[in-house]
Amino acid sequence: MRRWGRRFERRGLERDGGATLVETSFVMALLLIPLLLGILEFGLLFKNWLTVSNASREAANVISAAADNPIADIAGLRVIEGRMTDDNLANLQSVRIENAADPSAGTTYLYDAAVSCKWNPCPDPDGAYVQPGWMPSSRNVVFDNLDTVAVTLTFQHDYVTGIIGSSVDLTRTITNRLEPQIFTP
Repeated sequence: MRRWGRRFERRGLERDGGATLVETSFVMALLLIPLLLGILEFGLLFKNWLTVSNASREAANVISAAADNPIADIAGLRVIEGRMTDDNLANLQSVRIENAADPSAGTTYLYDAAVSCKWNPCPDPDGAYVQPGWMPSSRNVVFDNLDTVAVTLTFQHDYVTGIIGSSVDLTRTITNRLEPQIFTP
């Protein structure tokens, strides 16, 4: 008689094992979904931070190499256009190019795809030129006393899920010494 009782008890435990598996899958889903969404949000934020950092660094490099050339600012802005996708350019708040030693000598540019120059104000000497606050011709490019350019990008990152918030501004400033154009003995 004992055999029949044990066999019956064993069958009851097997039925509970299936319910436990279903309950565990529900709990795991509730734990894993927020974790995966957090990984997604952080990954997209990190991607945008890298894009902003790389675009500002490359723009600063181009501007420092062009130094006192009249197309220095537009060349840096064109690099930013090339490094960012159309979606990223839509969230680009502003680009500021300034003298790092004197921040009042600089210009803040806004991206506008509807304008032929694509930047407002337009620093392109071949287009609807607007004189920048820090003229390339006034930049010190003598070897002994070089100016330093600062490029600041401000970018609005929109969160996908909205759990953390709706958006956050990413700002990255890169400073570079201008490349010498005049070497004194």
